[in-house]
Amino acid sequence: MYSTEIWQGLGLTEVQWSVLLAVRGLFLILFVMAAGVIGDLYGRRRVLLISLLAYLVASLIAATTSQRTVFLISENVLPLLDAFVKTLAVTILFLASHDEHERVRAFAAYSAFYVAAFALSPWLAEALGRAAGVRAAAYAISAALSVAGLLLVARVVPESRASARVRPRNVVALSAWVVGVCTMLFAILLAGNVGWTSPLVLGSLVAGGLLLLVLTWLQERSLRREWRVDLRFERRLTLAIVAGVVLNLSLIAVTSQLFTFMRHVQHYTLVSAVLRLGPIVAGALLLGSVAARLTVRVGMRNAVSIGLLLVAAAAAGGALLQADTGYWLLALLLVLLGFGFIVGNAPYLVLLSSSVPRDLVATAQAIGRTSSQMGSSLAYALMLALIVGFGRQAFVGTGEAAGFSPAAIQQELTALAESAGDTSVVLGPEFGLQMLELISPRIGYAYTVGLSRAMLVLAGVCVFGAFLVYVGLRADREG
Repeated sequence: MYSTEIWQGLGLTEVQWSVLLAVRGLFLILFVMAAGVIGDLYGRRRVLLISLLAYLVASLIAATTSQRTVFLISENVLPLLDAFVKTLAVTILFLASHDEHERVRAFAAYSAFYVAAFALSPWLAEALGRAAGVRAAAYAISAALSVAGLLLVARVVPESRASARVRPRNVVALSAWVVGVCTMLFAILLAGNVGWTSPLVLGSLVAGGLLLLVLTWLQERSLRREWRVDLRFERRLTLAIVAGVVLNLSLIAVTSQLFTFMRHVQHYTLVSAVLRLGPIVAGALLLGSVAARLTVRVGMRNAVSIGLLLVAAAAAGGALLQADTGYWLLALLLVLLGFGFIVGNAPYLVLLSSSVPRDLVATAQAIGRTSSQMGSSLAYALMLALIVGFGRQAFVGTGEAAGFSPAAIQQELTALAESAGDTSVVLGPEFGLQMLELISPRIGYAYTVGLSRAMLVLAGVCVFGAFLVYVGLRADREG
């Protein structure tokens, strides 16, 4: 989805394409929440089996079809089915854990594998983009894994669902509250890309705010029984969503930008850059048990806050990057990022589960997936806007310091913008930055400055998230 050829073929700028991907992420959360609600109400095992079967069929069609239209339909259906499969799979993981400590360890392991898979994604994405045969093989592997999943779930997983006393309208109202909160977070974070006056930002703020106001009114008003809703959560759920969005946004943003820095500024090959992401996997896998013990020792509130602060430290360290920065600093930042994510993510998932009624396990995990989806979708748009904005300021400033006239600087910017139709500074091919440096040697410095300042802003977002969690959950600790 982040391929340069796609947004160029649609006649969009990269900033416009990043906004489109963010909107797509907001759309997908509807299916994530639907997976949780349907699983709780109609049986988690049953819905997971149906989802796996549909995923198997879609994967086989994508792997074997020679018709482009059929392939595109299958490829766009798979993310929707993926939302169902992952949401219900994490639900089964939660149900298989018998106490809070075991759940923390289980989610720490899950988070570690999540980080490891993400670290390999740049190599896999580029490999899939280069060869149709590789793409078909990948879908064939997905089909084989779907079969394995079907057999395991059918044999091992017992059926479970919410108790009969759970009212469907309350589950739907809970999901609507989550959608409202995520819509407002989407607008706040996207405003850094398109501005506060953008119709998309204003419309999202109004829609999310109205949805929350209506739900609050339905809860507090003395309505007829069939209209009244009972939302048994307060600030805990909203704070958990904020923590999840910030954690996932930071993981995606820092990792992808360090990868891009190694590729474009330090000129590593694709395979070499992917291998140099290894410390984030080490930080997640090797220190996962440490993160679990830390959570048990200090409590969920403090663990989530500490995790966010560790991720903030990794992002702030990115402000020190220069073209000649040694790999030891990058490795340290990656280890810190992986460890911080595990420290914050495992207790965040447990906190999330404890913020909703106990019967709604699948809905709770859907909320976690929703937070992850929102953070991942907004990372690209937010970082691109920050890097372009700060980088442009640095480019103009160095031009003025060198004695260039405003007209000459604007001419350079125009030439760079035209060249960016063939290459992207942030996500382009291996020699994208070198090509732009032929137009203006200052572009490399401007990009590095833009990246450094964007990392500082991201660190500030993480610190603010840690502050909200620590202060917002203080009353729970005192109680």
